[in-house]
Amino acid sequence: MKKSLIFILLSKYLLAQINVGEIEVFNTNSTPIIENNIYNKEFLNNITNANKDISSILKYNPNVSFDVSNNSSFDGANIKPDNISINGSLFYQNNFTLDGISITNDIDPAGSNTALDDKGQFSTPSQGIFLNTNILDNIELLDSFIPARYGNFTGGIINSKTKNPSKDFSGYINFGFTSSKLTKTLYPDCDYSDKSCQARISTYENDLSNTSSKTWQKYNSNFALSGKFNEKLGILFNFSDLRSIKTKPSNTFNKNTYKIKNINQNLLLKLNYITNNDYILTPSIFYAPSFEQYNASDNKNGYYELNQNNLISKINLFYSNDIFELDSNISYSKLNYNRKSDTSIMKIWQSSNINNWSNSKIAKEGSTTKVNKEQNTLSLDFDFKYFFDNNTLNSGFVFDKTSIKHQIDPSAAIYARATKLTGDCLANDEACLKDNSFNNSGQFLSTLLKYDGTLHKIRQNYYAFYLEDEFNYNDFTFRFGARADYNDLYNNFNLAPRIKASYEFNDDSKIKLGYARYYGRMPYAYILNSMISSSNQTYTRKTAQDSWKLIADFKEAKMSNKKLKTPYDDEIAFLYHQKISNFNFDFKYVFRNSKEQIMTAKSKRLGIIEADGKEKTYYANIGKIKNHNFSLTLANANNIDIFGIKNDFALIANYTIHKKNIQDYTTDLFSLLDSSTMPDKNGRVYDKENIMWEGKVIKIENKPILNFSKLWTLRLATTHKYNNFTLVNFIHYEAGFDYENSYDYILNDTTKMKAYEVTHQKSSILYDLKFKYEQKIKKVDTYASIDITNVFNTKRPQGKYSVLQGRAFYFEIGANF
Repeated sequence: MKKSLIFILLSKYLLAQINVGEIEVFNTNSTPIIENNIYNKEFLNNITNANKDISSILKYNPNVSFDVSNNSSFDGANIKPDNISINGSLFYQNNFTLDGISITNDIDPAGSNTALDDKGQFSTPSQGIFLNTNILDNIELLDSFIPARYGNFTGGIINSKTKNPSKDFSGYINFGFTSSKLTKTLYPDCDYSDKSCQARISTYENDLSNTSSKTWQKYNSNFALSGKFNEKLGILFNFSDLRSIKTKPSNTFNKNTYKIKNINQNLLLKLNYITNNDYILTPSIFYAPSFEQYNASDNKNGYYELNQNNLISKINLFYSNDIFELDSNISYSKLNYNRKSDTSIMKIWQSSNINNWSNSKIAKEGSTTKVNKEQNTLSLDFDFKYFFDNNTLNSGFVFDKTSIKHQIDPSAAIYARATKLTGDCLANDEACLKDNSFNNSGQFLSTLLKYDGTLHKIRQNYYAFYLEDEFNYNDFTFRFGARADYNDLYNNFNLAPRIKASYEFNDDSKIKLGYARYYGRMPYAYILNSMISSSNQTYTRKTAQDSWKLIADFKEAKMSNKKLKTPYDDEIAFLYHQKISNFNFDFKYVFRNSKEQIMTAKSKRLGIIEADGKEKTYYANIGKIKNHNFSLTLANANNIDIFGIKNDFALIANYTIHKKNIQDYTTDLFSLLDSSTMPDKNGRVYDKENIMWEGKVIKIENKPILNFSKLWTLRLATTHKYNNFTLVNFIHYEAGFDYENSYDYILNDTTKMKAYEVTHQKSSILYDLKFKYEQKIKKVDTYASIDITNVFNTKRPQGKYSVLQGRAFYFEIGANF
């Protein structure tokens, strides 16, 4: 309540300052905080963003919501960007582009976060490349009313545009730093009886997690040079390095503390050449390596690392005059992700006098399988605009040729299920051990999962063509267009209409109304996981003296992707804009109806009868999402001078109604009931069709999914400049996180029902600020800044056992020359 009052009083105070004192409105083309969802270079440089990632920029947009699990208070060293959802769409259904070239990872963006599964997968981000905002000139977000030129999304388009060579020789250098000593760690509120919560805290306190650490440092370094050789040729070189270094305590295998590094780098080389007939050629090469180290401290030989070696090369041709405009790219992109480890063999033992390195009853030896996966795309796109007196005709085409590769180390194996040893171990049996386990009998591992090391390949050709006409009639503007696309992997042909109408009452007031269909992405996981599942075999043995017996050989894939359709969103959008004096007011409503979303289900749930009687898992178009988003924005159009202080502000509010039954394509809602087939000790079995949600009986396929779901948010962003000083405030007030708790509801003597109650956590205020001082020294512009996030040290739950990071300080110095 106290923080809510502070927020209200602060908002009133800031707004009141605009109407008192000696006020001068500068009628210049000064850039507002956000203009038309384009976040310019000044904006990127003046907000709190220690990780310099794209996701943090989008927190100002009311149509964007976040999976903030990366921002746990226990993982301050994290440098990965958050997954984002635009207008309720799935996080991997956005199209991230760099200078118009897609950098979206489609291999398996919702894949497993661990290696200990039969697919040998590991998580790879939907944002295929970790972009550092220091290399960018601006970020454009298209979240509604999206033209036919853009496709392959149901969420939105996030187009990051790199800087261009400058007219004169110039450059910059900067360095940023933060650490665990500059960051407050907040703990979830746990009942002493909640063992899961207590275990999470204990793991952190004892520094046992392989992904987090109590002691860490984070460094951000950037360097750039730019200039022109002559009037026609310019060059730009840009380098950025973001890294975190975790210090882990000594353990059974490391007598001294040791370092774990995570590194993201960006290298950009860009040329700009103007031909004699004013065509502009812009070739560029962008290289983005990434390196993550992990050490499962409770594992023997638990070290592994994740590497990315991503490359984007392109040539852009651009020409514009009063009659037409041409914009074309030919590009090649390579997204390469690989996992390396000390060994590809894992053994899961019982702890014993010999296997004595673990803090639990299980002792793991080895870490994870080695895996390499790669996405290569050759792309050609051509965009043409023809300008008439009252209309603009826009047409173009896209051709993408993509190849996917995936391979697991052929020596990879997982030994599991520790069993009591009878007799002696055979010679050279690495899965048998004479120790004090099982009352001094010893143990052997009785199951074995092996991979055959097959190199899996997928190829796809994608074609798209679009045509759109925008024309004026009196005070009306109409845009009619459509986009047709086809991919030969699924043989899906899609036609997406895009319609927009706007009416301008006067120069300061207008409305927009639009309808559009957006066809989404088709991650290669649907086919790839089917192929991988056919590349492993499961063996078992009853005694240590027995030979391994093959019990499951998945030469026929256990996952199928038959007849998948492309998911799509239907959008209805409305916008009202009003300018009053120096203030812009916008109300926007966006409705998205997502259909044909892809998730998993067993044969019988889909009405499929298998000829061999063995049930399979299918990918199927059975997911659905509905999202209503209402947003209000109030911002000044030009700087407001109050007693010599230049001020900008934006007050942004949104309210969301969100319903969905899918988290991602790995979701199998029916497994909640189908996995429990045996009666409990009282003889009751689960109702196989229904569950209870918040006291109401619903079909299992209608069970809500709560991630990315916040009912409302209120944001206040202000910028204040006085001489060489800049102060930026961002106050974020939002509804609390909801999570579910499950229990069994007894129906009768033979049947029970899976039941869920939702815990609604309280709303909270977050306050971030940035203070910046700039000083010109001869011809060099220097600056020093400090970012303070979560100034109030607010404890904001991010989940049942997770809390947002506490107050943190980030320092940065730099120079522009």
